[in-house]
Amino acid sequence: MRGETGTFRKAAAVGVLALAATTVSMPVASAADVRGRAVCVKALEKVQTLNKKALEADGHGKPRTAFDYNRKTGTAIRDAQHRDCRGIRDEGEVRHRLDYIAADVKKAEEHNFHGRARKAMPYEEDAWGGIRKVLSIVTH
Repeated sequence: MRGETGTFRKAAAVGVLALAATTVSMPVASAADVRGRAVCVKALEKVQTLNKKALEADGHGKPRTAFDYNRKTGTAIRDAQHRDCRGIRDEGEVRHRLDYIAADVKKAEEHNFHGRARKAMPYEEDAWGGIRKVLSIVTH
């Protein structure tokens, strides 16, 4: 019996050393990286808010209002791509996904321009889901 507990203690000690070795070697985010990520998250939250307002306007049957919000959403996406989300980790993937979101917003904008609020809603919902996915990539 004593041999088993001694073996367990040795294994536990080795496990703690292995854990300490992996924790020390993990990269630490710089202050600039943290600030850059915070700016990117703020820009993406702005995009999400504008998209939500466009979706609500479509739900109320107001395509002109939704068109205006879609236009502002597209501008906010471009700002996030080219200014706010530069230099963050996974920048390539974030920009790639924002391209797809921008295409969905553009298609919704086109439908709203022609007064088809109900046809624009699925594109805005896809954009909403895409924005949530990008936010999860940036925050983790």
